Amino acid sequence: MTSKRKKPETELGTVILKNIAVVMEREREKRNMGKEEFAKLCEVTYIFYYHMLKGDANPTLHTISRICEKLKIPIQELMTGKAPL
Repeated sequence: MTSKRKKPETELGTVILKNIAVVMEREREKRNMGKEEFAKLCEVTYIFYYHMLKGDANPTLHTISRICEKLKIPIQELMTGKAPL
């Protein structure tokens, strides 16, 4: 049985998801990778990646942490869209 995660219902959650999508796309383009290849690098499915870009996904902290590890970027950058000072 699969469970569907609900879309974030807070303004902060929506902003964080938008920032994650912007950073992930920036990192994908910087690496000159296709979306499927990039999703594999981040250890998420292509469908989940697609939903993250649309703002429909609700990634767990574990998933966010894993993406940061795979991309070698700080969690602050992924969630705020800006590199830490």
